[in-house]
Amino acid sequence: MGLLTTRTLPPIAILIPYFALFSAVGLVGTYYGLILTYLTSTIPLLSWILMGYFATLPIEVDLNPASAVTPRTLSFGVRVGAASGGKADRLLLSTTRPGPASVRLFDVQGRLAGTLLDTRNLENGMHVLSLSGATFLHASGVYFYRVDTADGTRSGRFVILH
Repeated sequence: MGLLTTRTLPPIAILIPYFALFSAVGLVGTYYGLILTYLTSTIPLLSWILMGYFATLPIEVDLNPASAVTPRTLSFGVRVGAASGGKADRLLLSTTRPGPASVRLFDVQGRLAGTLLDTRNLENGMHVLSLSGATFLHASGVYFYRVDTADGTRSGRFVILH
């Protein structure tokens, strides 16, 4: 509630109490005063904004599914993950229904770069598809994926840097 209140006030209304407080404790014109100002204004706002984004992420999709706790509910989701090196090296796919599935990758120009998965019967659950073994991803660049399963279709993009 305090965050929304500070966002509705004009900045000058917050500046005067900050200046009075910082003058009393000797923080005017110091790096500590600047850091304290940013910590009390920017971080809460960014946290509040990012809460909405993190709420949309499926809870069952984890960058390390081997260490993941069994999810309460499984939903259809796709995420490109990275190992400890930080390079995109796997595509994580969760499905709720068994059935046909395909995962195709495209380059920036929309040409089919390759197929990671093409099966008539994919079981439901978590699936990890390795990007590091994909010989068609030899060049650095932006790639797009399209996942078609019995649950529906998802698409997205990721970057490969060599």
